[in-house]
Amino acid sequence: MVLSEPVSDERAFAPGLADPAPVVVENLCAQFIFDGDSLLRLGQVNKFWHGVVSDVALWERLNAARFDLTAISSAQVPAQPATAIPGWCFFAGLDSRGENCATPEDANGNLRPIDLAARADQLGAIAFNTQGWIKDGLSGTSYWKRHSYVPGVGLYVRESAVARVLGAPLPAPLPEKADPQVRPPDFPGWVFYHLVDSPGGDIRHPANGDNDFTSTCSTLEELAEVAARLPSCLAFNTSGSLKHRLQPQVHWRQDSGTCSWGGLYVREDAVGANKLRRPTGGGSLEPCLRYFQLGKTRLQAARDVDWLNDTYLMRVPDSAPAPVAAAATAGAAVTDPAGGAPEPLEVVKLHEVRWLDLPSRFNGVGPGRYHCVWVLWSTGRYNVAELNFSIVLRAARRLCTGVLAASVKVVPEVKSVSDGEANVPGGGISGEGTPALGTVLGMVVKGKKLRGRASLGWFEQPAGFFRVPPGAVYDVEVRLWNHDSTWKSGLYFKELLLERMEGAQEQEPLAAAAAVQGPSQDALVAGVEEEDQDEGNEDEHGKEGSEEGSFDWSSSISLSSILSYPP
Repeated sequence: MVLSEPVSDERAFAPGLADPAPVVVENLCAQFIFDGDSLLRLGQVNKFWHGVVSDVALWERLNAARFDLTAISSAQVPAQPATAIPGWCFFAGLDSRGENCATPEDANGNLRPIDLAARADQLGAIAFNTQGWIKDGLSGTSYWKRHSYVPGVGLYVRESAVARVLGAPLPAPLPEKADPQVRPPDFPGWVFYHLVDSPGGDIRHPANGDNDFTSTCSTLEELAEVAARLPSCLAFNTSGSLKHRLQPQVHWRQDSGTCSWGGLYVREDAVGANKLRRPTGGGSLEPCLRYFQLGKTRLQAARDVDWLNDTYLMRVPDSAPAPVAAAATAGAAVTDPAGGAPEPLEVVKLHEVRWLDLPSRFNGVGPGRYHCVWVLWSTGRYNVAELNFSIVLRAARRLCTGVLAASVKVVPEVKSVSDGEANVPGGGISGEGTPALGTVLGMVVKGKKLRGRASLGWFEQPAGFFRVPPGAVYDVEVRLWNHDSTWKSGLYFKELLLERMEGAQEQEPLAAAAAVQGPSQDALVAGVEEEDQDEGNEDEHGKEGSEEGSFDWSSSISLSSILSYPP
């Protein structure tokens, strides 16, 4: 579905509608900080508002006020290539599993290779990796696995042990000094998008079936050469995956790691064929795309949620019986003119795993009361003793009255592991009521309850509640987990929803389209389904069809239709 055609020139320049005062424009746009969908619709009213909505600076200010992108970018540091340590040699990107005698926690946050080497000397160890694991033994090199192309990431091995333990020659010596690298190199014929990835669409390795090519490509340059020789490859990322399909850009995932070295390479002709918007300076996505990328309230498990590899949890086509909840019908394949091919409807299957942990994140959540809901399907093989759900406050910012001018204040982080109503986020953004970052609201669901729903199709499972007070903006992490030692299977994950609860009046939507006498919302977008009340929610909280509901903007709003409307 796309927006309706722009209004005629006569209507666009009717008396009283042309060129509102700047203060009116600023105040009106400020009301849409949590409702970018309506802001796009406002851009369809006339050419003046199209110019306002197309302004990159507007989206930059909205992002700064809602998501605090400065804090995100400042947390990422350049990659530091490996340098020589006397008595040690370096195997770039590789690691040997097991045989650990010290953990990263033992390093107390100090993961400098020179200090890890000193710690390994104290322990009499023969190797350590740059993640902080110190090893008193090594497996044969044929069992080693390449897990990164990032400069400086890899395995240090004591020189005296290379021939004695591995039966291998020494690798090339390292330089005494090396300059940090902010981003990967450019490759001719490829467009680089910094610190993003398009989930799914991975090409299987023809020799071993892996979903990456790290087993046969020892450098990023070799990976780029293989990608160029495969006609079906549209893109490749710095993690070693080659892709035959791209998601719409709004569904590309932002790298939330601590290193700035990484991103996605897209074949030059695929950029035009898929109508992708080119990166801005430095390779970043346009601010408007980043707004919708970060502000999702519906996260598909196969696309937007962090999960394990294709061995323990895997993407599979949705083959569940007829859904029993209205939300289970959401997420069908869509085509977005903003870029990308139609995405197939995929879900995540729990094949077999011990450490089950699916973290996800909702960013820039405005004032109101919310609950989170997982859409699950338990089969007859379901054997999980219990599922744990937790909502953790990761960031809190103050939203000022002059939101677009400015200022956000980050609440200092205070460690807290307490549970209970006293620590539920929402007591205030400053002063005595400030919730500590890391505050947890948890809920445990026994396995018996989910086994009773086995083979009945998709159902909505409540995953917790929280409140954002007036004048505040929260980033929250939602986790589904079970870390006991049993092997777990028989569960499918479809999506995670953030829903604003009925009666939450802290954030009132503004009927902006009516204020400028534009087309009604019903005329602009049709077919948005109304979701039934969650029958599986014992608290019987209703849902509000507002801007912070589980509405997925990409299924009804065409980003390119508003940004390409001729000025």
